[in-house]
Amino acid sequence: MDFNTALEKLEQSDVYLNWHEHHSEAYLTHFFAEISTELKLGSWQIGYYEEDNDRLSTFLVDGVIELEPQADVFKKEKTIHVLEVSDVKVTAENAIDSVLVLQKKKYPQHLVVKGFLILQYLDDNPLWNVTLLTRTFGALNVKIHAGSGKIVRDEVITLFDMRAK
Repeated sequence: MDFNTALEKLEQSDVYLNWHEHHSEAYLTHFFAEISTELKLGSWQIGYYEEDNDRLSTFLVDGVIELEPQADVFKKEKTIHVLEVSDVKVTAENAIDSVLVLQKKKYPQHLVVKGFLILQYLDDNPLWNVTLLTRTFGALNVKIHAGSGKIVRDEVITLFDMRAK
């Protein structure tokens, strides 16, 4: 299911509507999904941030909707940017396809096993942050502008690189 469909399903659910009554100041911040060994998207986790208590509420959107317990936020900035879905023109599937094309061209020795992706604002831009784990004990991380589809940054970090630091 694409992220827009997952968001619609969530926002129409009783779980979300009941939660939203008590958390009306919370705003959308991210989408997260695992990428299977078949390179297919798993279920979506959709996050909402509340500034007043500096906490994150995450919903699992699959066959059923589940609300995870509120969690602390890991952030570099003082606050978390709202995710404007209208700024996102690139689908998750297109982002994955772009990363796989890049991997075959630039990192062919790093064969992909599985991974995950996050849609969020980073550096004042809506980005697909895609991480694919590789058979070379590495992680290919690619950031794609979610509006234009342009690859903003890519790198492979291997277990051996981390050990050398």
